[in-house]
Amino acid sequence: MISANRILTALVFTLAAFLLPSCGDDNGTGPVEPPVDTIPPLALIEHPPDNAVIGDTVTIRVTSADTVEIAKVEFYIDGSHAITADDSIPPFEYIWDVSALEIGSAHTLHAMVYDTAGNSGSSDTVTVHYLWRLLVADGDEGQARDIRNVFVRSTDTTLEFRVQTNGDWGDYRSTSEGIDVAFFLDTDRDASTGKDSVANETIPINDIGAEYRAIIGYHGDSLARYDDYLSAWQPVHGAAGFAYRNIVNDTNTFEIGVSLSQIGSPDTIDIVVANVLLTTNPYTWDWAPDAGHVTYNVDGLLLGSSRAGRVLNATK
Repeated sequence: MISANRILTALVFTLAAFLLPSCGDDNGTGPVEPPVDTIPPLALIEHPPDNAVIGDTVTIRVTSADTVEIAKVEFYIDGSHAITADDSIPPFEYIWDVSALEIGSAHTLHAMVYDTAGNSGSSDTVTVHYLWRLLVADGDEGQARDIRNVFVRSTDTTLEFRVQTNGDWGDYRSTSEGIDVAFFLDTDRDASTGKDSVANETIPINDIGAEYRAIIGYHGDSLARYDDYLSAWQPVHGAAGFAYRNIVNDTNTFEIGVSLSQIGSPDTIDIVVANVLLTTNPYTWDWAPDAGHVTYNVDGLLLGSSRAGRVLNATK
């Protein structure tokens, strides 16, 4: 009689003989190697968002997904590897100090992610702007105190501008040594509505019809709305319509903020800026841009705090 042990032993050997070829290669001559991972990891710059206006420091945060473990994340700023920022422990972050950069300068960010199988993946490139975003650069017309640069930024509640002129002003409200800068805002982006000219209808506001006008300088600091029915500018009340004004004598830069609610909370604005040279008769106008207009999408992407320390929509 065949013992139970002999039957079990025979069964084991039979199963082994049946299974071993399936564990080998195609010819059943050896073990099959596990498939090689060649899939690059996915990389995403989660923060800051593209086109953000950043403060003196910003946290660059990268997220990644892969079939195996992430070994390392590298951070690149303006195409250069920030070696000391390499991170191998999630969350993958780098706190970038940008306080030495030029105000209004633009910079690019991207990340490289490596997994433990030796694969690498690159994120898309994100652009950020330090403190202000350049809206329009205007050429030097060779006259005293003409417009050089206009910068812009916005929060959820405020539209903000920074203007630099070629040449300083002394007393910014003086006829002889001051400025007279006007921001014309076409908030419905329809040139057939709003105000389309200045100087007693003799000079067009380039190619827009402005619903709002903000003035800084000789003619007073004020925000006004154009009333098509009355064919006149009407003051917007509440601290002259401004959220804030940072302007002093003996310099060439000023900043203003306009509450979005005061100008109808537009999503997109066509903008023309002008400065009048007050020492000529008739006045000489400097337009920025010289022709046409610039368009700004009110994105609310102001993050962090300013060089002056004023908290602006501080990020977590």
